[in-house]
Amino acid sequence: MTSHRFLSNVLCVRSSAIAALAMAGVVWGACGRSNDLHAAAQPARTPVTALASGFTLDGPFTHENLSVYVVRGSTTDARDYITLDEGLAARTVTVREKGSAAGGDRSEVNELEIENRSDKWLFLQAGDIVKGGKQDRTIMTDLALAPRSGPQPLEAFCVEHGRWVPSAEGMAFRNNPGLVAGASLKRAIQGEKNQSRVWQEVAKAESRAVAAVLIEAGPAATAPPRLSSTGTYNAIAENKAVSTSRDAYVKALLPSIRKHTKAIGLAVAINGKVTSADVYASSALFQRMTEKLLNSYALEGFLARDASQSISAPAKEQVFAFLSKPATAAVATQTVGKSMQRSTRETDEIVMYEYGHVAKAAAAKPVVVVHQSYLKK
Repeated sequence: MTSHRFLSNVLCVRSSAIAALAMAGVVWGACGRSNDLHAAAQPARTPVTALASGFTLDGPFTHENLSVYVVRGSTTDARDYITLDEGLAARTVTVREKGSAAGGDRSEVNELEIENRSDKWLFLQAGDIVKGGKQDRTIMTDLALAPRSGPQPLEAFCVEHGRWVPSAEGMAFRNNPGLVAGASLKRAIQGEKNQSRVWQEVAKAESRAVAAVLIEAGPAATAPPRLSSTGTYNAIAENKAVSTSRDAYVKALLPSIRKHTKAIGLAVAINGKVTSADVYASSALFQRMTEKLLNSYALEGFLARDASQSISAPAKEQVFAFLSKPATAAVATQTVGKSMQRSTRETDEIVMYEYGHVAKAAAAKPVVVVHQSYLKK
């Protein structure tokens, strides 16, 4: 059974390109069918289209070279969530180096420990950053963690190449600065799953940030060779010139997005090309994620800005086409962590990752879809 459920059904009624896909039987199935997602590389099949009505795209809303499109539709996940930044700020969520809860040290670059002590579900998105510990990390996969979860393993990548000593906070991570920016880094985290590739993409992002800082400072300025002595990704967004420009994007675009209180996601175009989209099965979760998403998109847009270009926002039909293309690809499904399932559809141009929480076997919906991430290659 196809993994595409809560968004692309509507695209078939909104776009001739997607209507053609529907005729071929490759649009998504209805919610609650993701327990069929078990065979790798299986072809798509004709779905139940219970969610086909009511989805729309609004926008574009544009600032400089960044255009965003609001996805509106039905909510299929009714759980009450908090996000990683909220949980860390309230101290109801703990992220720490492996083994440090018991006073030991079994630290590993690619595995942390997490505990949700709140009475709500905790959502982490692949690309979420945690600052502290022995080195800053980014989360490898989406995670929906139940209330009062107890300690759980958390897969991660290093985004601070030059440090392996405890921070001022010791072995814990006290801050979630946001999400990483850029489709290539997000693909390296979720698809390639290779630490060296993540470091390469972090280094590229820092180089782009150094160039952007130089441009902002004017022709007489001298660019710093690096933004951080330890090569941490966090130094990019913490740089004053970068953060000021990023914040200008957010200030210009966030009010327009906030008006759509029933929205479930965003699609994004940078320099006139659709580059990514994030769509959630919960409108309430999207509202909690909106500013964090927009900060990530804004940083990506700023680092890709070219003042010499005249940019036009893509038409909605182009956005629909972007969202529809993964429906033509075979699906590969795998278990990630202890409780999540990731289904991947990939074409020559786009990859889509869909995350669902694996519930108990006796549950009415053994897999509850949470989030879909679309990334241009």
